Amino acid sequence: MHTKERELESLRDGVNRLKDLFEMGDVTKAEYKARLERLKDLIVRKENEYEQLKESLDGCSPLIHAERIQLIDELKGSWTTTIDVKERNRLMKLIIEQIEYTRDGVEVEIQVKFR
Repeated sequence: MHTKERELESLRDGVNRLKDLFEMGDVTKAEYKARLERLKDLIVRKENEYEQLKESLDGCSPLIHAERIQLIDELKGSWTTTIDVKERNRLMKLIIEQIEYTRDGVEVEIQVKFR
């Protein structure tokens, strides 16, 4: 959800930057209109994706810790054999928001923040 919100914000900022370019005379009127239409189409598409994601998450209750551990164990079983690297990265980004670590000499403490 956060990613989609950031993408939408970026696209809306793009509209403002495009308007600035047009006002400064760096972009012709025809080019401005073409780019604006493209940005508006992208915004509508991203808004639809956001709404679909929001609807799919409605009614989902947060996982308790034991359920999360069980799902992670199931995922580990098929991790290296059936899932390619690109898909693994995508899946991990869906379930992990942030990983922090602190190093003290040879000791490393890792904290994982789940979504």
